[in-house]
Amino acid sequence: MLEGGPLDAKTVARLVGGFAQELPARATAINSVLQSRDIRLLKELAHQLKGTAGLYGFSQIADAAGALHQQSAEDTDLQRIKAAVNELVGLCQEALALKDEARGGSLE
Repeated sequence: MLEGGPLDAKTVARLVGGFAQELPARATAINSVLQSRDIRLLKELAHQLKGTAGLYGFSQIADAAGALHQQSAEDTDLQRIKAAVNELVGLCQEALALKDEARGGSLE
C-alpha cells in the first residue's frame, strides 16, 4: 500500500503500461553497452531490469535479464552473452507489442 491507500486497477495499468513503453529504450541501452563491450555496465543494466520487470509482473523478461546478469558475471564468451542479450531484447519487443495490442482493451 502507498500513502493514499491501495492502488486501483487504472493506476496499476498505467504504471505497467509506462514500464512497457520504457522497454525499447532499455533494450537499446543494453544493445549499445554490449557493442561497447562494457560487461560491468551490461551486468548492472541486466540486474536493474530483472528487478523492475519482476516488480511489474514481467516474469519472462525478469528471468531473461537474470540469465543475462549471470551469464555476464560468469562468462567472457561474447557470443553467448550476445545470445542472452538477443533473447532479452526479443522479449522486450514482444511485451511492448502485446501492450499495444491490448491498448484497445482494458489497459487504457
